[in-house]
Amino acid sequence: MIATKFNAIIVVKSGIFGIKDNIIIIRVYKEINYFGFLIDIDEETIIKKIGINELEQKICDMIFDIYRVSEFDYAFCDNEAEIEFSPDEFKNLKEKIYSILVLPINGDKRLELKLIKSNWKIDGYSLRK
Repeated sequence: MIATKFNAIIVVKSGIFGIKDNIIIIRVYKEINYFGFLIDIDEETIIKKIGINELEQKICDMIFDIYRVSEFDYAFCDNEAEIEFSPDEFKNLKEKIYSILVLPINGDKRLELKLIKSNWKIDGYSLRK
């Protein structure tokens, strides 16, 4: 189920990823047992300036930084991705559905994260080598 209780849109003009005046749109969703947020970026413009590999690395770094201050059940990055699964539903998935997936690892240190990259990049069509 795609998240249905849309609560807020935040539009920010930012220098994220080292590029001035980027427009970032943050959409906040609240469901009964969980919440999520999507960060929309103009990846086409950013990729032209810094390249897809550097953008993917910067996004992964950002996800890891966010986890240090706000734990999550999972994080993902993909082209036109939506919040489709609750944390409980997500745990039962058997296939890779996102280009980049970050999962907390069960262990002594809660800050441990596992990074999983599918065989396609975040633009939705470039294959990883």
